[in-house]
Amino acid sequence: SYLKCNSSTNKAQPSLSQAINRALELNSDPGGSSLHVIKKYIAAILDVNIATLKSSSIKTCLQKLVNPGKVTHTKGNGMS
Repeated sequence: SYLKCNSSTNKAQPSLSQAINRALELNSDPGGSSLHVIKKYIAAILDVNIATLKSSSIKTCLQKLVNPGKVTHTKGNGMS
C-alpha cells in the first residue's frame, strides 16, 4: 500500500511522517538510522508488511522532514 507523508487513511493510525519520527525516537544508535531500520520500525508501528513499504515514499518523507529542520541529516549527502 502507498503511504503518504502527512496523511493517514486510518485516523487511529499515525501518518508516515509521525511513524518516521517515532522510529527515530525509538532508535538508540548514536550514529543515526538506516533506511532498513526505519522501515522495520514503521512496519511494526503501522502494522504493515515490510515488503509493501516503498523506500521512495520513506525517502521523500524524510527529505520533507530534513528541509525544515525537524530531522537532522547526520551522514552523507542526499537520500540515496
